[in-house]
Amino acid sequence: MHLPTITSHKKHAWIFVVIVGAALSVGLFFIGRYTARNGTPRQSEAATTLPQKSIAVLPFDNLSRDPDNAYFAEGVQDEILTRLAKVADLKVISRTSTQRFKSAPSDLREIAKQLGVMHIVEGSVQKANDQVRVNVQLI
Repeated sequence: MHLPTITSHKKHAWIFVVIVGAALSVGLFFIGRYTARNGTPRQSEAATTLPQKSIAVLPFDNLSRDPDNAYFAEGVQDEILTRLAKVADLKVISRTSTQRFKSAPSDLREIAKQLGVMHIVEGSVQKANDQVRVNVQLI
């Protein structure tokens, strides 16, 4: 029976997802450290600017030929959101709030403004046979 092989491939894919999530967390940690050193904005600036330590993770595109693999793209987004939510002092926008931007967002700055965040994570997932390619961008 080939069940252990399938389970092994799924396990490797999720390990990759966890590594991507951890890398994003580390990157955001350093972004937070950098912005904290730049001082605090004046009160008038603070009222009009977005929180420096804020992020939204847009729904990931499923680039697989099989539309049934969409669950995998959703799983990657969920995993990244879960990891980022554990970062202290980081405002993370919920998955529900970002769902309306699922189909090919055009203006990421406008989306960030609408969601009230400084940073956006977007990406895609492509699953073919036993390989998974995850592309993640922090904007």
